[in-house]
Amino acid sequence: MEPVRLGIVGCGVIGTHHLNLADRCALADIVAVADVVEERALAAAERFRIPTVYDNDDDLIHDDRVEAVVLAMPAGFRTPVAFKALQRNKHVLLEKPV
Repeated sequence: MEPVRLGIVGCGVIGTHHLNLADRCALADIVAVADVVEERALAAAERFRIPTVYDNDDDLIHDDRVEAVVLAMPAGFRTPVAFKALQRNKHVLLEKPV
């Protein structure tokens, strides 16, 4: 089975938990991260050897390599991002209901 190519939006506390777990999982390949705080995304990319960094969710969602997105961002901002990802036929993981 091929690993799922993940993009993670949000590299704060919750995003880092997802990054740690995905990094150890043979069935996940983190191909991109995004965070509005660019330094946070760059630090996550360096720590977890992630090849692509974005400073916004749109660019990550439009990355054709990304098959699934983890939305590790405040709940109040997730709904429109989830809809954009779903419209691009991405799988979406949310920790809390939209």
